[in-house]
Amino acid sequence: MNQINVRTLDLNLLRILVTLADTGSVSKAAALMSMSQPATSSALKRLRIALGDPLFLRTGAGMVPTPYAEAILPDVRHHMSGLLDSVEARRSFDPKRSEKTFRLSLSGLGEAVFVPILLQHLWREAPFVELVNVPTSPRDLPTAFSTGKLDCAIGIIEVQGPGLHALDLFEDRYVFVSGRGLKDPPRKLEDLRACRLVVSRPDASFATDIDRLLGQAGLDRSVRLRLGHFGAIAPLIDQHPVVAVIPEQLAKQHVANQGATILPIQLAQPRQIVRLIWPDRHNDDQAQSWLRGLITKVLRR
Repeated sequence: MNQINVRTLDLNLLRILVTLADTGSVSKAAALMSMSQPATSSALKRLRIALGDPLFLRTGAGMVPTPYAEAILPDVRHHMSGLLDSVEARRSFDPKRSEKTFRLSLSGLGEAVFVPILLQHLWREAPFVELVNVPTSPRDLPTAFSTGKLDCAIGIIEVQGPGLHALDLFEDRYVFVSGRGLKDPPRKLEDLRACRLVVSRPDASFATDIDRLLGQAGLDRSVRLRLGHFGAIAPLIDQHPVVAVIPEQLAKQHVANQGATILPIQLAQPRQIVRLIWPDRHNDDQAQSWLRGLITKVLRR
């Protein structure tokens, strides 16, 4: 049995194995690989030592593979071809043909707000790619990026840890929104205090403490319903005389899709910046650069 010394095995040597098998000549293999003939002969010697087999025998017809070389050549060709395809795919990403899976981290709010907008452009430019949401807390992002679990994250996130990059997309804020269920929406803060307020505050979806803001505005006693998700907001404001307190980007969707109204009443609140976060190792990846470009084009304002 051949004893393979893996420590001395260089992938470039396997290219020489394939090229020698194709040409049957050290000089022709050297020319194809842009190497000198002595360097090619030296490389062949190292490959023979690494694999523990002569690999090629000199005959009148040229260099002929040994039975061992003939046995491993199909696998070597297959895996080298796959490796080169993988490297080339990373180098030249074609969105029209790619079947790549992209993994994003989005909160429940982000999923509701960003995914519908992204898909309008994503599947038009890249019809075969797959998008997967992997919700990840900000403190776990560095680990998720380093292990390949995530490609990027979108949300109100402060950059944590070295090797991470951030791009500001837009600012968001809480607004008051009503629907067809409320016939005479309030226009002033004092009138709002007489309304029933609906608040949704899912974990890690929005950084601002909405209860504190409502308390400062004297509206904390007006809250009549607290939800854990934003999904029920649309039917609630459509069917009941209530005012919902939700992020502006979600409110704009309700205005466009359900005929809701954003009320001209504002809360004093800090800036909430929605950011795109990605790891340093994805900077030069064409597929990742394409995805970040699409997200920036669609969401940045």
